Amino acid sequence: MGAWGSKIEDNDTAQDFYMDFEESLKSGLSVDAAIAEYRDSWYFQDNWSILCIADVQMKYQSRLDDDIKAAVQKSISEELSMINDWRDPHERKLALEEFELRVKRYI
Repeated sequence: MGAWGSKIEDNDTAQDFYMDFEESLKSGLSVDAAIAEYRDSWYFQDNWSILCIADVQMKYQSRLDDDIKAAVQKSISEELSMINDWRDPHERKLALEEFELRVKRYI
């Protein structure tokens, strides 16, 4: 199905990540262990997932590790370079800029 909206979480990959992350926590992994697990997986190669990893770290731990910060900055730049591929580029740009503002609080 792919993306159905402009927000960070409006995508199949993002929803898979959030579901997998919650399952990891339910199975007993700590937030640190779950994030470490995803850093070492294919999730850390995908822009959508990198943004989701940052989202959960900010939400659960009120911090962003340096490697995640760098990956987020790169992912946002890449996403902005493809902004015209979106059905509604303005909405996607706003969503990315809003997320970037959240991230900057941790930089």
